[in-house]
Amino acid sequence: MLVVAFSDDEQKGERQQDCAAAESKAGKCTRRAWEVLPSWATRVLIADDQKSVGTSLAEMVRRCQHEVVEVVGSGLEAIHAFGRHHPDVVLMDYQMPKLNGATACRNIMAKYPEARVILVSGLPREIGGSGALTVLLKPVKLNALYAALYDAAQPRTSSAQAGSAS
Repeated sequence: MLVVAFSDDEQKGERQQDCAAAESKAGKCTRRAWEVLPSWATRVLIADDQKSVGTSLAEMVRRCQHEVVEVVGSGLEAIHAFGRHHPDVVLMDYQMPKLNGATACRNIMAKYPEARVILVSGLPREIGGSGALTVLLKPVKLNALYAALYDAAQPRTSSAQAGSAS
């Protein structure tokens, strides 16, 4: 089950950037998330075998002012949906029956190396070799989702390519 926690400020539209992430990047949390996020909407595909979780994630993505292209219920459906929509980012549950998120991510990355996948899990997971950018832990917090979508929208750096060449 996914528990979505919103603060009173978030209910009023006063979302703020996750200070822990901001401090590591800028030294202080002084700006609101919508002031640093790109003005264009990121197109997001969501894959989760629990329909209520997929629906909750979709609502959170929309609250972040991004577009949900489709919500699917399995890793296999995510692979097919990626081919139809070519979304900017995939939010994918790690633990799904038949084809888990990490395996589906590897399949998507093999065919579409430019894909950007964020895995979602109730437990900390090792993502090495999956091709995923990061893992969001459940319960997913709105500001953590906001930051992850922002990071996923950034251009890939050559250091990531250099790291794979070592």
